[in-house]
Amino acid sequence: MAGLAVRSVQLSADSTQAWKDADVQFSRRGRTPDQIIRMGIDNGYEFIINLGKSQFQPGPGRFDFPAFFWNKGQDIVPLLYPGSSRILLDDLMPEKPTAFPADVWIKAPGMKGKGKYKKNIPHALTLPPQWDWQLHTEGTEYRIITVGKRVVQSFIKTGGAVDREYEWVGLTDTPIELKRLARTAAKRLTGLNVVGWDIVAPVNGLPRIFEGNSCPGVNYATADRIVTEMRRQIGEARNA
Repeated sequence: MAGLAVRSVQLSADSTQAWKDADVQFSRRGRTPDQIIRMGIDNGYEFIINLGKSQFQPGPGRFDFPAFFWNKGQDIVPLLYPGSSRILLDDLMPEKPTAFPADVWIKAPGMKGKGKYKKNIPHALTLPPQWDWQLHTEGTEYRIITVGKRVVQSFIKTGGAVDREYEWVGLTDTPIELKRLARTAAKRLTGLNVVGWDIVAPVNGLPRIFEGNSCPGVNYATADRIVTEMRRQIGEARNA
């Protein structure tokens, strides 16, 4: 049996089915980390992947069975709060404005676009430490998915500011500087991680990271690529 997934929010029916088709089963929501680990032991899962649940913190001594944890809560916390992402990825993200008035994105904690809105502001803001704000940057927007430090999938984002659609690009057609940026960001995270990076490529200027998502939406091709790469890295770790 390949993998067991822990989810923080209800996924779309399409994403849920895509993971299942890629041989990943879902733990019932509300299970404790110890219960999930027991499931891993009893059912012989190859890996456990946490999709955005910050509370998923297996205790000491809970790693003595043949399964690998991806996206442990302690490792993905910097991605769950915009203020923490700013600390981790400041030099890779759009700058905060220094001249006003300015068009900015104000970002509060929240998933699936909640808490994020664009606003023209006349002066600098004082925000709670978990929030962030950044200059609005025009350009082509991508979702680039990394497994560990390796890029496995790339999409162009289309549609509105919150409810986005995705068009598959293919890694060979994704600019090298965007893939390099995603790998640089992934290297700053601890542990084993699967992340969808939202990146903007301006017409003139360097690509910038808006944010990282530890619970990216997937279709079957994407889920299959993620699982295939996870298995490859697990095999390398076991044979090292």
